[in-house]
Amino acid sequence: MIYKIAWLHVKNYPGFEFDDLVSEACIAYLESMRHYDPRRGKKSTFLWHVVQNRLNTIIRNEIAKTRKECIYIDELREIVDDSSNPEQRLLANECWGEMINNFSPEAKTICDIVFKQTRIYLPVDKPKHCRGVIVRELRSRGWSWGCIWNAMREIKEAVLATY
Repeated sequence: MIYKIAWLHVKNYPGFEFDDLVSEACIAYLESMRHYDPRRGKKSTFLWHVVQNRLNTIIRNEIAKTRKECIYIDELREIVDDSSNPEQRLLANECWGEMINNFSPEAKTICDIVFKQTRIYLPVDKPKHCRGVIVRELRSRGWSWGCIWNAMREIKEAVLATY
């Protein structure tokens, strides 16, 4: 049962290692057995919920940690604009330009939407809303969901790799 639960989490969250999740599931099982009360339900049901909760907590914490480390595009633009030293500003602009030049055409289109903002209002203080506006604009242009998310993933990975 532990292997099955860990495998389900690996399928849903591919960035996690199967062996690590199995180890955490085994630890959760061993730690929880002293709290098991047979009068309250089956052992397998208890085990399922304990292991599910532990793995969900680990994954949620890891995702939250990754989000804290992530630099959003508007923050990157602020770094470029607010560099006090002209040399730092020049280096940041070169880095920014090189990163955008390496993007696929789809990712460049998204950058154009974000930075040129000709006719679209983007609530940059609310990243989820901003992303929703971009997605709606791209869907109105006939983009598929896969194309949109691949381009956004490309931008995110490039920004994370740069800083």
